Amino acid sequence: MLEHTPKFSNINFNGGNLSSDGGAILLLHFLNKLKIMDKFRHIPFYDLRAVPIYSNSEILSQLVSRTLLGYFNQDDQKVLLEDPLLSKYFSPCSQPTVSRFFDRVVNQTNVALREQLIEMACQYVNKNVRDPIIDADSTLIETYGNQEASAYIHHYDETGYHPLMINEFHSKLLLSAVPRSLWTA
Repeated sequence: MLEHTPKFSNINFNGGNLSSDGGAILLLHFLNKLKIMDKFRHIPFYDLRAVPIYSNSEILSQLVSRTLLGYFNQDDQKVLLEDPLLSKYFSPCSQPTVSRFFDRVVNQTNVALREQLIEMACQYVNKNVRDPIIDADSTLIETYGNQEASAYIHHYDETGYHPLMINEFHSKLLLSAVPRSLWTA
């Protein structure tokens, strides 16, 4: 991702190549400084590609960056491809490459990613919160239609998911979320 320090002298401020994501420089620099994306290098995928152009961790890093920038749909991948500023900091892959990436995600991928995220959140709390208060509570995530594992929740008088959420009070950081179907089984 952000492999070098940005050189602002090379950027055209005369209305040439415009970017609506100028603040992305700070976000990408921050993620690079904390080496957050490096933690995703050892997450397992079911990958049978012979000669991949993009590693799974590179694609995952692009998806994280894209989401943090507020682009949530796969159609938004073209923004990364066409933006003159963002394309200076990483070489974005195409939307079909992202789609095929999701085919390589297996249960071990989800478990490893969840464990890594929980570990990073706990490290943050241990380092930055003086007297942590851990709050475990359930919540409602409404569903519409017949989503798998959704159920009627009497307390809320709604249909949806009812996960257990574990937060740290002072930082408001979500440490973990556990679907009820995993801990009631």
